[in-house]
Formats: sequence, C-alpha cells, structure tokens
Amino acid sequence: MKKYLILLGLGVISLSVTTPSKAQACRSYVIEDGYVNVRTGPSTQHSIIGRAYEGSDVNVVGKSGGWLRITYPHNGWVSGNMIGTDCSSRLPINNLSSG
Repeated sequence: MKKYLILLGLGVISLSVTTPSKAQACRSYVIEDGYVNVRTGPSTQHSIIGRAYEGSDVNVVGKSGGWLRITYPHNGWVSGNMIGTDCSSRLPINNLSSG
C-alpha cells in the first residue's frame, strides 16, 4: 500500500510539472506589402471576397496545405506565406478581453 501511494504521489507531481497552468496566445498578422486577398477557399481558383491589410491582426482558425482559414472581418482563406506570427509578447488567454 505504501509503495502504491508513493507511485501515485510521484505521478501527481510529474503531471503538475509538465502541464502548463495557462494557455498562451500568439498574435497573427498580415505581412504582405499593402494587402492580401481573402478568398472563399484554399487556392487562387476561389473567388476573392475581401482584403486584409498589412499589419492587420487576423485570427487563424484552420489550415489546408499552405493556406490558412482566418476571421478578420471577412471569414475566408489566405496564403500562409502572407501571415506572420509573433509569440514574443504572449499573454495568458484568460487575461485577454473580448470586444
């Protein structure tokens, strides 16, 4: 019984060491000079439904090949090489405010 409790205690300690206490968020933004076209699907064969402008923050919600599904004010697809990510100023998600 004592051996079982020691092993159980070690398991709890290892879980608490390896499990992050807070999720982190990174900033994704348009890096293309000027703007990038937002499309209805993940290729240049899909229609353009809007533009996302240089420096604009976008929310990446999916991926298909080299394309990223974003929400901006236009929900759509952009080429992945047009989006940069900055994790240097990561904030705990529970500290972010909406709207």
